[in-house]
Amino acid sequence: MSKYPNISRNLSSVRDFIILHRNEKFNIVLILFIIYGIFCKLLIALNFSLNSDDVDAGMVSRDIWVHKNYLLNSYYFPSNDPFWFSDILPFHLIPQIISDFSPTCIRVVSYIIYILIICIFALYIYKISGSKTSPLIFSAIIANLSPESARFYLVPTCHNATLFFVGLFLFLLLNNSFKLDTKHLFYILLINLIVFSDAIFLAWFFIPFVFHYVFIYKYKFIQSWMFMVTLVLTTLFTYIYERYFMTSFITSVVHARDLESVLHLSLPLYVNGLATLLFGKAYEVRPFNVLYLLFLIMLIYYTIYNGIRKYNDMLVYLTVSFLVIFVGYVFTDLSVDFLTTRFLMFSAISIYLIGSLMYRKGNTIYIALIFFILFMGAISNYMFISNLDYQPNIGELDLIGFLNDNNLKYGYADYWDSNIITYFSKEDIIVLPVTINHHLLMPVRWLSCGKWFTDRTTQNSTESYFILLKSNVTLTKEGLNSFAENSQLEKILQFGDYSIYVFNGLAPLTSSIDSITFQTNDGQYLFVDYQRGGEVFASHKKIGILAAFNLVEMGNNSVALQAHNGQYVCAENSSVRELVANRNIIDTWETFQLEDLGDNRFALRAWSGRYVSVEDDGAVVANSTLIGLDEAFVLTHLQE
Repeated sequence: MSKYPNISRNLSSVRDFIILHRNEKFNIVLILFIIYGIFCKLLIALNFSLNSDDVDAGMVSRDIWVHKNYLLNSYYFPSNDPFWFSDILPFHLIPQIISDFSPTCIRVVSYIIYILIICIFALYIYKISGSKTSPLIFSAIIANLSPESARFYLVPTCHNATLFFVGLFLFLLLNNSFKLDTKHLFYILLINLIVFSDAIFLAWFFIPFVFHYVFIYKYKFIQSWMFMVTLVLTTLFTYIYERYFMTSFITSVVHARDLESVLHLSLPLYVNGLATLLFGKAYEVRPFNVLYLLFLIMLIYYTIYNGIRKYNDMLVYLTVSFLVIFVGYVFTDLSVDFLTTRFLMFSAISIYLIGSLMYRKGNTIYIALIFFILFMGAISNYMFISNLDYQPNIGELDLIGFLNDNNLKYGYADYWDSNIITYFSKEDIIVLPVTINHHLLMPVRWLSCGKWFTDRTTQNSTESYFILLKSNVTLTKEGLNSFAENSQLEKILQFGDYSIYVFNGLAPLTSSIDSITFQTNDGQYLFVDYQRGGEVFASHKKIGILAAFNLVEMGNNSVALQAHNGQYVCAENSSVRELVANRNIIDTWETFQLEDLGDNRFALRAWSGRYVSVEDDGAVVANSTLIGLDEAFVLTHLQE
């Protein structure tokens, strides 16, 4: 017992007062960082250059409101992320209508979603920690993310609204009691709508949430089991229906990667992407590598040292989500290039979320590490804004002016130059996405509507149309020259990096040459199985819409096969070389040599030199070196 108890109590009170006073100052500094960060992000968001992907919400809103396509019939969306109920309807539709479809409105709404992400996760941190400082730390860090990191959270329809809903359901459901009442049925409905809109929600929320309930949640009872079973069954139904029964949704087949691809492609992409989301480009600067590594080491140390038992539920949830994303990203071909870094957004958020919960009053080293991160983010934002281009999309706007001056109102272009011009001109100039193979002009089925192309058939034959060409990998100059030789080329205009080919009359837009079926030796028909991601199988005994293919003549006995939903059949570059109808354009893998065997029998030779064959289970693959009964098909013409 102390000899001077009053003095000890007074010293303790003074120490507590100093710590409290320092903590209040720390909170004020954090608030200042938050204000600075969100102001910087506002400037960045307002001056963000949009592309054809980014204006999808505006194009869809126009189709719904201006063209009365309320159910978005014949609109081609990627099945994994159509963004209907996560982004477009709840956030973008009404503001787009009110603003008369303004590009600035798309930028502002995306910025608001970014702010909502900060708010909902900060609210969740406050709920589970009871601390005012921890949510401020998280908010300050996310608000001051470097521009290279923040761009993934500011880009329209880039899973950012889905990330907000993940935070919302974490706040509403994780470690809370569930029962099958009206409120929780509404939650189930909303979860299903988000799953329908964005499949990444399964990895970010649904799978870890179900795992947490089954293995961690302690308060299971009949009502909670009823809620969970209903949630699982309805979610699985929604995912299957959206992926396999929405005929205008573009499906993709996911393959496992071999070890070489994992080590040399997907794993480096994962490390590079996660580092960018955490540190921006600073991780590339060697002097800072040690400091960032120190931060992560210290974060792990404090997590273990301070103990986080009261956050066990959250940590299990975040760990499962982290692992699901890691396995999917590294060991499958979900990771394509640096742009697929967007799949890692929640993993990066999770790291900072855990880090903010490790705050303890008076922990000087931790506070110093946080200040280091904030100062680095603040400096990178200042430098970026200092060099910011305050005329976003000026190139597209100037091009629109040039087209208007030359009275060019209707044309075709590569996808990346189509939707952006159509949207920015408010359809005063309509540019449809196409690809050209030999002398054929064919629609690109990606974030486009079939009605856009069919409506064009009523065009007056005396009206001019144009084809816009810029250096790209899809609409090649060689293909355009071949097309021009067979069309009424009037003139060629130059504007900046663009060549504008102007033609007379009606554009010979081609979606098919002939509609055919392929019948196997035992009388079955090849068909597209959308329940298997668009894979081609042989099991139908009768002709139907799924068994009809448009035969596109490419010249030199080369053909392409187009399924009824507009997608082209591809011989996948995988070990089994299966045939899948999931490509938007015709390229090497979508081209086949048609070899006449006599008696109306034909063989299809893929780009690899192997012949298309039917296996015992009905799978259609391109792996045969010889032509036999399984490689010979009877062609039936459905129209001439």
